[in-house]
Amino acid sequence: MKCEHCGAPIGLEDKFCAYCGAPNTQALLHQADMEHYQQEFQRTQAEVMKSTGRMARISSNLIILAVLVVLNIGAAIFLFNANELGWNARVKATEAKASVYQADMEEMIEEKEYLKLYDYSLSNHITSVDALSDYSGVCRAAGCLRNIYGILCGRNNLGMNSYSTGKGIRPYEAESLADEIGRLWEIEDNYYGKELSERDKAVIAEIREYAKALLLGYTALDSGQVEELPNLSRTKAIEMIREGVTILE
Repeated sequence: MKCEHCGAPIGLEDKFCAYCGAPNTQALLHQADMEHYQQEFQRTQAEVMKSTGRMARISSNLIILAVLVVLNIGAAIFLFNANELGWNARVKATEAKASVYQADMEEMIEEKEYLKLYDYSLSNHITSVDALSDYSGVCRAAGCLRNIYGILCGRNNLGMNSYSTGKGIRPYEAESLADEIGRLWEIEDNYYGKELSERDKAVIAEIREYAKALLLGYTALDSGQVEELPNLSRTKAIEMIREGVTILE
């Protein structure tokens, strides 16, 4: 390029003409443009780095979240498979001793040890085995009897004082008692479409008589009310039970 004043050759980087000493306006503009470019570049670079860091943090958080989700899914699958394997192992163990369990339960039924029968069937997973499924109706009735006994005689899982101690039962226990009575008298209607054997029907009828005896012995209900109780709606049954026991508020 040439000097605008004297025409002598001059470089773009030269601030003044070497021949006439005039300022090189093109050089000044060029340097200003370069400084502006440098500032814009630095600003853009800073924004890019800032955005990149933010995206990196977001990406890291997403990766961590994804890993946690995968781990949770894996843990759930593992626990499900472990429970499934554990259940299958228990079923096989019960199947292997089915004849022993059957003999034990027959003896309990013969001795009318119905409370013991329920605990025995529960702890040994009796109803999970097809070979012992015929006992499910009797075991269910025994379970209802056990719960009725537990509520009236203070042997429930919460260890509450019961009517037998003269201190009464809790309101929710009156509701639970009505529910257990309802279940005991509805076993035939909720037996998974199966038909109870005549022997099982006789045993269940005897268990119901035990339940009635408990109600007569540990409440103020008379025999007529006890006979009527299983035929009432849940609401009416709860009302009658509350009339026959002391309710702890």
